[in-house]
Amino acid sequence: MERLPLFKRFWRAPDAAHDGAGLGLAICKEIAVAHEWRLTVSSLLSGTSFIVWL
Repeated sequence: MERLPLFKRFWRAPDAAHDGAGLGLAICKEIAVAHEWRLTVSSLLSGTSFIVWL
C-alpha cells in the first residue's frame, strides 16, 4: 500500500519556524490501519477534511 506523503513521518529541526514534531498524521494513519479503518483526506477550497471510516 502506497502512503501519501502527508501521512509519512518527518523530522523538523529545533529552530524551525513552525511547531510540531511531524508525527501526528503518521500516528493517526497507523492507528487506523491497526484497526482496519480507513483514513482519507480531501483538499477543500477553505481547508482540508480528514475522515475516519470505521
